Amino acid sequence: MLKEILVGTCNIVPHLRKNHKYFFLIGWTSLNRFDLRYDNDETYDQCGDAGDKLDSKIVPACVGMNPNIIHDKDLRRTIEHLPYITDNVVMSDQLASYIFAMQTMLETNNIDYYMFNAIENHFKTDYFTQDRYDVRAEPIWRPGNTIIYDNIDETKYYHPKSYIENYYRWCTSHGHDNQSNKYWHLGEPAHIDWANLIYPEIINAYPSLG
Repeated sequence: MLKEILVGTCNIVPHLRKNHKYFFLIGWTSLNRFDLRYDNDETYDQCGDAGDKLDSKIVPACVGMNPNIIHDKDLRRTIEHLPYITDNVVMSDQLASYIFAMQTMLETNNIDYYMFNAIENHFKTDYFTQDRYDVRAEPIWRPGNTIIYDNIDETKYYHPKSYIENYYRWCTSHGHDNQSNKYWHLGEPAHIDWANLIYPEIINAYPSLG
């Protein structure tokens, strides 16, 4: 999609006029986020102003969601298997690589950006593992995603390694409640409070925006 935005073929983001510049504000979703897709006549109403431009058969799913969001009963049954499909170690390694790749692409194209975690994301995947066939052997170090996170520009990312400093956990600890049984949406006041929290951090990274 980034390439489509840059060349002006994206139907979601308008192509900028000459001498204008993009600013990307990126909130990374949960580790267990997983997109499903209807293969019949069912459709899913995407939210947001760009919802009518998105694939109406894509159903965003994650661990803990209400399965009744999905109309098709066969597809709905896949929800119970999401914890196996979206293993934390695998998804955390993938997320770290996505973040670093996105950072690299944005910086290469001289695009200003700022990132934050919408729901807790950094899950450290470096650990020692024991040879199950030889318990007397020395534990083996399994390199994970820490080396990637260590190369993320934290001046343009709000506490990337924190379990608490993300939109959902910060807002719920400051009096905002889940307003829906279907979605983890906290409502407009929560978004306003979060915006007020990270805005000074964005200005620190980009003083010219102040």
